[in-house]
Amino acid sequence: MFSNDARESSTPPAIRTACEAESITLDVAGAGSGRVLDRPEDALGNYDLVFARARAALEAMAVGTAVITLRLRGAWRLRQPRPVRRVAPTQFRLRCLRRALEPDAIRGEIRAYDPAAAAAVSRRVRCEAGLDRAMQRIVKIYLQVLDEWQAQPANDPFKESAATAEYLRQLESRVKGQ
Repeated sequence: MFSNDARESSTPPAIRTACEAESITLDVAGAGSGRVLDRPEDALGNYDLVFARARAALEAMAVGTAVITLRLRGAWRLRQPRPVRRVAPTQFRLRCLRRALEPDAIRGEIRAYDPAAAAAVSRRVRCEAGLDRAMQRIVKIYLQVLDEWQAQPANDPFKESAATAEYLRQLESRVKGQ
């Protein structure tokens, strides 16, 4: 389990029960557990399956680990390759996780572990959620903002000064505590 919220003592019983029934040792890592991974990309690759959510799930998938995304108090979803348009962190937010944490259901997903599927997910995450792709999107947005700004009519310095003065008058009572 890879989560800053996870602790050995607060691991959901359903996850512990499912792992024990499948003869899997459950390790817990993250700030809450006291086992902080300075280089998660090195440690996570040593596991076949990781329970995680949000960025931790993306990090685990990027190194080729199968991931069951979860929230500690109740829901989860196995990450399998799907024909989605792109991988986005929003896919791993809590509102996307709807299944109850039940040992038998989790055991079923553990048994469905497929190294080839995990590798496919990893390739997709690396392609779509990597730094190169993010930088391309950031630069594209930056250039769009510059184009929009340049297309705006020139600002009237007198109107800007008047607007600034009006704004400062509105702040006066707050600053003076009135």
